Amino acid sequence: MTESKNGTASDILITGSASLFLIYLLFLFTDTDPYILFGSHVSVYVTLIMGIWAIVIFNVIRIIGESKNDKQTLYSIISFLSPFILTISSMIAILYLIVSNYSAITKKQVSPSYYSFSNIAIFLFFIQIFLIYTQSDKPITYNLLYLLGLLTSICGIILYTILSYFSTDG
Repeated sequence: MTESKNGTASDILITGSASLFLIYLLFLFTDTDPYILFGSHVSVYVTLIMGIWAIVIFNVIRIIGESKNDKQTLYSIISFLSPFILTISSMIAILYLIVSNYSAITKKQVSPSYYSFSNIAIFLFFIQIFLIYTQSDKPITYNLLYLLGLLTSICGIILYTILSYFSTDG
């Protein structure tokens, strides 16, 4: 990643996704058009995914640059990437659910609990990103990332269930 005068590209993406999330929350608590709400929701997920990818790529490059032993480098990369696989896959799955149910969400033909669990998933993603960003070198952080990734995956399963079986007539 290249340095800018304000920080790395991952810093900019994380700050951008946090800003978009705050805007999304403002839209959520007001009577906003469902299409605008949907667009801001998707943009939050996309920037979160891009932010995590930037953090992963930046840290993998750092690990490769610091390491002198090929086996040690491979082990470090695998141990670093493993919690991110769960996080990124659950993010992509939730984003797919949101986009594939576009018409039901914009027509407000989803259960009100959809918004609750979707916001819980976003908060869990932000906690994960905060931990990655501030505490990434500590072993307990990886265990906590696994736990948060599992909770986020459970939120994704609940969102799938809500969107598949609990639609309303609006």
